[in-house]
Amino acid sequence: MFSGRLDLPLSSDPATRLLPWIISVMVFLAMLMLAGALVLTGATSSWEKGLSGRYTVQIPPIEGESTVEVDQRIDRAIKILERTPGVSAAKQVPPAEVAISLEPWLGAGTSVVDLPLPHLIDVSLADKPAVNLGQLREQLRLAEKDSVVDDHGAWRRQIKDLIFSLQALAAGIILLIAGCAVSAVVFATRSGIAVHHDVLIVLHLIGATDNYIARQFQRHALRLAFKGGVVGALLVGATLAIFFKGVAELDPMLMPDLRFTLWNWLILSVVPVAVCVIAMRTARATVLRELRRIQ
Repeated sequence: MFSGRLDLPLSSDPATRLLPWIISVMVFLAMLMLAGALVLTGATSSWEKGLSGRYTVQIPPIEGESTVEVDQRIDRAIKILERTPGVSAAKQVPPAEVAISLEPWLGAGTSVVDLPLPHLIDVSLADKPAVNLGQLREQLRLAEKDSVVDDHGAWRRQIKDLIFSLQALAAGIILLIAGCAVSAVVFATRSGIAVHHDVLIVLHLIGATDNYIARQFQRHALRLAFKGGVVGALLVGATLAIFFKGVAELDPMLMPDLRFTLWNWLILSVVPVAVCVIAMRTARATVLRELRRIQ
């Protein structure tokens, strides 16, 4: 398909000279949108793995209580949790870990001792049986009046809805870009037909079939799309390399896992291939339709 001879001087058409650059921009934008959707999917999966199968229990502080009283309240809550069917483990989150998790927002070296922070208990769940969350909350309230059991459900649903909306937006933009690419190929192909109208008439007179002429245009469109696709893919590769290098330098406490896997790169590589196929099929369909009008 790439090495076939072109009997029509399509490469000299003014309308097709800009087509590779147009396609490269569209490939760049489409791949960037797809990469964003894949990153969001990976981040969501990372969040899900970190939060699924876990609860967090908050024991609010009481003003003036001693360390011994704090330990007694926490031990009482942990014993209730350990007796609950479906709970595999329960342990207090050390204050040092709480301080580290708050450091990106409060600043390094900030003391959290004097802050009225709740005491946290990390709860790990077993696969079976399922925890009766309502009963667990009631038992903890009887032991510790203002205790809070956070199953992260509401937060996870909000994140899922947000991610789904962003993915749907990315899919819509990709479809819009594909439509623009089709329109650009149709315009360039029609321009080529108009420029070489007399040549096409002569080719018909000497016995050239519509399929032969269509192959000339689709081969030319494939070459242009391939050039634009390669340029767009290289630009995306450079952009993502800069992005991931910058993300790697950020505090991991502030950012989710944004790694790009081999499968992500393989999925991205489908975009320039798909653009080549779309350009080739669009050019062929346009030529056949226009030739039927000419005859």
